[in-house]
Amino acid sequence: MLKTAGAEALIAAVRAVDGGGRWFSPGLGIEGPRCRPQESLSKREREVLTRLAEGQPMAEIAAALGVSVKTVETYRRRLMEKLSIEHITGLLVYALRHGYLRLDALTGVD
Repeated sequence: MLKTAGAEALIAAVRAVDGGGRWFSPGLGIEGPRCRPQESLSKREREVLTRLAEGQPMAEIAAALGVSVKTVETYRRRLMEKLSIEHITGLLVYALRHGYLRLDALTGVD
């Protein structure tokens, strides 16, 4: 977003990002997909996201999926890149907000 953008553009950007989308100020020369990031996740990425959010260790995820730990690490890195998340805690928050994980599943409370 450009510093010179007006209030309307700022509001539109906040709404787009809050809804899981992306926003680029016109004139930046950046044209990206306007879809929600979760729509770009593969089935396997969603599965890895869910397992990570549930707190499963990398080795356990790798064994369950029949892949190496390095492959699971690659999925985690790609998830973080696609979703613009900088910390692993952000994946948990994302998973909770987008229905990949329910809080009661973590606490055992219905």
